[in-house]
This record gives sequence, structure tokens and C-alpha cells, in this order.
Amino acid sequence: MRDYFGSHVRKYYTSVQDPQPGLKVCTNRNGWQDYFLGEYLVFSHRITFYNRETFPDKLHTHTFYELDIIGGGDVSYIADEQEIAPRRGNIVLIPPGVTHTARLISPCEYDRTVFYFDPKVLQFLGGASLPGIFHRDQASCLTIPMPKLAQYSYLLSSVEYRITQADPETAPLMFARVIELLYCISTNARQDHAHYTALPSNVVEIKSYIDENYATIGSVADLASQFFYSREHISRIFKYYFNTSITEYLMRKRIEAAKAALDAGNSVTNAFTRSGYRSMSTFIEAFRTVTGLSPSAYKKDHKAE
Repeated sequence: MRDYFGSHVRKYYTSVQDPQPGLKVCTNRNGWQDYFLGEYLVFSHRITFYNRETFPDKLHTHTFYELDIIGGGDVSYIADEQEIAPRRGNIVLIPPGVTHTARLISPCEYDRTVFYFDPKVLQFLGGASLPGIFHRDQASCLTIPMPKLAQYSYLLSSVEYRITQADPETAPLMFARVIELLYCISTNARQDHAHYTALPSNVVEIKSYIDENYATIGSVADLASQFFYSREHISRIFKYYFNTSITEYLMRKRIEAAKAALDAGNSVTNAFTRSGYRSMSTFIEAFRTVTGLSPSAYKKDHKAE
């Protein structure tokens, strides 16, 4: 969660406030607010109108859980080898390490309630305290059965209500409600299998090849020749499903490998070698584009942890 906060302060937040201990209120440039409850939990209700030119989501992964409660919008989720098309009221759960992106189907008002949380959020309980449903390693589309809907709706609305209460109890009571909501979802939610579709096999093969060979792929043209496609065709189908260009995805994969090397205590030179870049200056520029920091600043910042 520290990386999420740091990158968003550098790129997306227009203001950060600390109204009380344990609570940060961060205003995103797109208009919504992220509420940080301690170090390991973020809550946000986001309502934004998007068209294809303004939709910002791109193929990415992170080290925390993402739980999106869909309030409306013509949006699907690409996660690993499947596409999930949730409807209003569905819950989309993205575990850590799952490569994913939301995908705009048509211009719409995209309404979603978002929770980001690190498993450490419950470490004070000791042992395997994370609710069972969150031990899955694949993205899920969930629904709450009608008999439990009233309890679930009450907990969700009470989280929203606590935001409006500017008193010393806001942060602990909001935290308690969120944890109760997570356990309610874990206990009662069921898979909604009607909304899953497998991605085309050629799309999966292209992405898998990049994931396995990002450090040695010289160019998009080299990748295209591997699949006997033109550069334009392979670029078009990749962008259609993943909201990002092949060049940008290659850059992010390489920088994720470099970050992992730095997190493990390796030198900047070693991280550069693992990334697959041929030029140190190109590597530093790409690293700064993705993280907002130079490799040396990133290493220093994370060493401080």
C-alpha cells in the first residue's frame, strides 16, 4: 500500500489531508476521494463519466487485494485469461499478483465502490485471520444471495455514512465496519458464473509470450513476426483487449522485474541487467515514467522500510 500511496501522491492526488489519527483523505484529480484507514486499507466510492479517450485503466498488477462493488457502467474486467462482465450489484475480487484491467465497452458513467487491502490489515489477529474467500488466486465475480442482501447493504451503507461524520471515532468505526463487510462477503458471496468469458486463444498466447520473454523482445515488430502478424495487427488486437500498447506493457513488465530486484536488495546495475534494457539511460527514463522515481531513489526509499 505504501507504493500505491507514493505513486498516487506523485501522479494523481491534488490534496492529502489528515483530519484525524489513522485517516488520510486524498483527493484524486478525477474528482473522487481515497480514504486510507491506517497503512493497509483504502476505501473509495468513484463515479466518473468516461469515453474511450478518457478511460484511464491499463493492464497492471499489484501486491494487494482489490474488491470492486459495481454500481453501474458498461465496463468489463480482463483478468489473466478471462473477461468478466459484471452487472450492477456484482462484486469483482482481484487477488494480489493477478494481471488485470477494467475495459470500457461503451461511453458511460462508471460507478464502483472500491476497497484495496493488504493481508496485513488483519495481522493483529494473528494466524490465518484473512476471511476464506480472499485466499483465492484467481479473479472472481461474486453476488450476494437475497436472504443476506439486507445485512450486506446495511454494512456497505454504514461505511459510506461514517465518512460524513467528522468526529474522533470516524476512523476506528469505519475500519470496524469495513472488516465486518469483508467477513460478510466472505461468508455469503457466491460465484456468478454467468459473467465469465474466456479470452481468444491468440490474445492469451501473445500476452503469455510477452510475460515469459519481455527481457529479450527487441521490438513490437520482432514480437509480431513470432506470431506471423503484421506490427499493426498485433498492436491493434492487444490494445483492444488490454487498454494499453505492447510497448507500454513491455516497459511495465521490465520495470516490475527491476523493482523486484531492488526490493530484494540488488544493485541498480543488477536491476538494469534483469530488466532487459540495453541502455542505462533508457532504463532510468522508463523507471521514472512508471514509478515517478529514479532507480536509486526507489532503492533508497524502500531500504528505509
